[in-house]
Amino acid sequence: MTYFLRAFFVLPVLVAASMAQQPKAPPLSVGLVARADAERAGVVAGWLRDAGLRVQRFEGGDCAPEKLRLLDVVVVDWPAETELPSPPPLGPLARWDRPTVLLGAAGDAMIEAWGAEPAGETPSILRVELEEALTADDAATARDRVLAALQRVANGPGAKPDEAALAIAARVVAHYGGAALGDLATFRCWQRDNVILWDRREGILRIEGHAVIPPGARATPWKVSVFDTAADLQLIWGGNQHVKMGARGPYHELSTMYFLPLLLLRPGAQLRLLPEYGDAHTAVLGVRLTGRSQDAGPEWVMFVDLDSGSIVATERHVDGRDPVRYRLLETTPCGPLLLPTRWLQEGTRNNREFVIEAPEFNPELPAGLATEREFLTTPRER
Repeated sequence: MTYFLRAFFVLPVLVAASMAQQPKAPPLSVGLVARADAERAGVVAGWLRDAGLRVQRFEGGDCAPEKLRLLDVVVVDWPAETELPSPPPLGPLARWDRPTVLLGAAGDAMIEAWGAEPAGETPSILRVELEEALTADDAATARDRVLAALQRVANGPGAKPDEAALAIAARVVAHYGGAALGDLATFRCWQRDNVILWDRREGILRIEGHAVIPPGARATPWKVSVFDTAADLQLIWGGNQHVKMGARGPYHELSTMYFLPLLLLRPGAQLRLLPEYGDAHTAVLGVRLTGRSQDAGPEWVMFVDLDSGSIVATERHVDGRDPVRYRLLETTPCGPLLLPTRWLQEGTRNNREFVIEAPEFNPELPAGLATEREFLTTPRER
């Protein structure tokens, strides 16, 4: 008890003392979808840039979901009595998975295009009433409403994390190169004889199983499993009519074991500092991912080296169950990223390793990821 009480008081002091040396969190990336000639959109873009956000403007008629899916937040500003392009720039509501702010008439326009009010959808979609022509007196109030809405959808559900938790998360993200995550459009890696192909722009995860089952072995042969991460929908099932191989579970594993250090400051990540479990050298963060297709049930407890920002171990906490602990054994460079690629599950009778190999940053992926039921890849060369 003495140790935990001491850690409870010491760690916040250490975190506060090191704030000046902490890496800064990368600014949110915002996509502004608007008409190129819209005067108000230029004003809104100025508000966002003045707030320190990275802004990319997109002309609605030349925009599509795959151009927006790597951004943190999307803002749509469309003039009243002006039709949206067809198809709508955000695509169908069922596959729209970005935190979104709809300004003024854009709210009505998108609801008409979607054919539904996006109430209860994940991620957050907020509407902000905004006058078509902003006077000098209205501008400051309107700016504050827009920025507050953007911050709300970026935070996701739950309370905003405190500054100490954000400071630790920023150090972890910097250590693993998370500022470059927005540049990762495609990804490929191997798990034993299974190859994972992930197109983040399109929102498609495909797994192909090249394992050869020995004669007499009890196993289900399968070729292809495809998961639509944007719609949270299994598209192609591997296996047979009795045993099916889905890709939702592998997607959760990819997110929480190999990409989690890069996601801490992304929209939908809920953080809390757990000082009672840390000490003078280790900070402990609780992390829960809440975006579409993520498994929001478990809380991942990360043990972080305060000096470097590297992860020592994680624990998977689920209500009503004992925590499962994983120790990080190996990291692998992947372009500008540093990925945890080898974990050892501890505290069980048969400790198991979780490994991905040969990760690739922005490889060229074959066409037909979402639809082809035959192999698009060949077995791995050993």
